[in-house]
Parts: sequence; structure tokens; C-alpha cells
Amino acid sequence: MTAPRLTPAQQRAIDWIPKDGAWRIKPGRLSAALSSLWLNFPGCVERNWGKHGPRGGWESAWRLTPAGIKQFHGDGE
Repeated sequence: MTAPRLTPAQQRAIDWIPKDGAWRIKPGRLSAALSSLWLNFPGCVERNWGKHGPRGGWESAWRLTPAGIKQFHGDGE
């Protein structure tokens, strides 16, 4: 499989998201890059808006789907 062409910001976002598909919050300056991945690679990145923050505050949580893990990290290596 050919690796997808990513911008440097998108690559930093992929490096920030856990490879195992776990949710992660507080992307900081990576929000735009994560949104770009979500739009350009449908079904690979998932976003959930909910009470993920401290003390139940509303936050965006991001993770790689199984298709995203395969797309960006091979077979989960």
C-alpha cells in the first residue's frame, strides 16, 4: 500500500492521535489539521463532541478508526 500524501501539519496530527484507536482530547493547535484529515480521508478519523473535558466540560475527542489505523500505520504496527 502506498502511504498517503500528508501535509506536515497533518503528519503531526497523525503522530498525536494514539495508534491503537483510543480517544484523545485537547489537540490545541492541531485542530485544523485534524479537521483536514477528517475531510480528506473519510472514515479514517473520528471526532466526538461531548463531555470529555475536566469535570465533565465539553471537548472534542479525536481518534483513528480501524480504517485510519490501517491507512496511516499499516496493519496496526
